[in-house]
Amino acid sequence: MENKALQKSLQDVFAAKNPEWEDIRIENLELQSFEKTNVLSDIYFFDLSINENSQNKQFNLVLKLGLGTDKSTDAVWASEQQVMSKLYECGYSVPRIFGFGESLVPDRGAFFVMERIRGKNLSELIDGNMDNAQALNGHLDRYAELMVELHNFKCNEEMLNIGRKNEMFTSGHADPVAIFVEDYLKFADHIKYDTLSSILTSLLSESRKLEIPLELGITHGDFQTDNVLVQESGGFCVIDWGFARTADIRLDIHWSNLLNRFRHNEQVSEEIYALYLKRQERVLTDNPFFEVLSMARLLIGLAQLAFRSKNYHENVSKFIQHVDTGYMKRRISEITELTLPDLESDFRQATGVKV
Repeated sequence: MENKALQKSLQDVFAAKNPEWEDIRIENLELQSFEKTNVLSDIYFFDLSINENSQNKQFNLVLKLGLGTDKSTDAVWASEQQVMSKLYECGYSVPRIFGFGESLVPDRGAFFVMERIRGKNLSELIDGNMDNAQALNGHLDRYAELMVELHNFKCNEEMLNIGRKNEMFTSGHADPVAIFVEDYLKFADHIKYDTLSSILTSLLSESRKLEIPLELGITHGDFQTDNVLVQESGGFCVIDWGFARTADIRLDIHWSNLLNRFRHNEQVSEEIYALYLKRQERVLTDNPFFEVLSMARLLIGLAQLAFRSKNYHENVSKFIQHVDTGYMKRRISEITELTLPDLESDFRQATGVKV
């Protein structure tokens, strides 16, 4: 894609959205490449200069540009900008939003513009401090603290009704956990992903035995160390809110534990989990159920991307290669007593995603 055309489109968007801005200039617009494959979008960094009320202002920004033209990405980012805007207003550490829309250039999906946080991914700092216990523990403790703050966040009633409504837990449902699992099961059955259907059927049966109230809160949906930035000032900032919603906080906790295990190791993920429980005042039970549900969610999320468009197959393939499917198979079998095949090859066969 020609950067000049993209730059012109961005300038037009900013001018239309902010009529008080003058002398809008976009510079250093560059497509980024990351070791971690981005599934939904291309990422660009750029600098924005404006004149507002006779004052010159400069911003370092990030552009996320959808890979395809399907509307699913639009829904994710519409939710993301809603959640981030409200959290930013209420003082939680998220980037400032500068723009969002369903189309920026032809033949591409939605776009999203936000403040670029200068610093490093927390994941990099954790990996670089494995032999420095004091620094490592400080990073892990702050990460756990951020997650507890989010899950116990209190701003106003509107804050507890944000995110993607189709995946939201509400106490108004007679059995919201079962409804959540049933939605996944319908999709697994539809695409004839038999292994995942058997896992979800087992979870559905177990969900009806849960006799505890929902542990509702604002959930990030993808809370992991790759989505936390440590600023040059030392502050922490949480990014990538496309899957945020009101839901049971145990979904966030066990998703975090799972992804951090794959990104780092068992010791790091378990230490974060222990620090979270130490800070969290709520007593959380039924954790094995939510542990398996998080693994099922990972498989179904990747399957949904694969069936959405072949544009995503290469990225999904790279992602599944970095997942310890052997561990997932063992853990799911231990908890559910199901006999499972090799999960990576089974996933590829079900979805058509090739190596």
